[in-house]
Amino acid sequence: KFNIELSRCHVILSKENSSEESVEIVAHFKGHVFVAHDNSSIFEKSVANSVAKLSIQLKKQHDKIIGH
Repeated sequence: KFNIELSRCHVILSKENSSEESVEIVAHFKGHVFVAHDNSSIFEKSVANSVAKLSIQLKKQHDKIIGH
């Protein structure tokens, strides 16, 4: 979406306790590391929230690169 070529992306899913599920996404791009994480009662919500947070970070980096 932002024309950024990620070299690596790790998604870590963990269950913290019986009611909390955690997602962490670590993405690598040309010397930069982007990390987004979220906790909620279901993995799907945690994944969606983490992806949204990561998208915000990537958009900021994209805007910085193209000078806007």
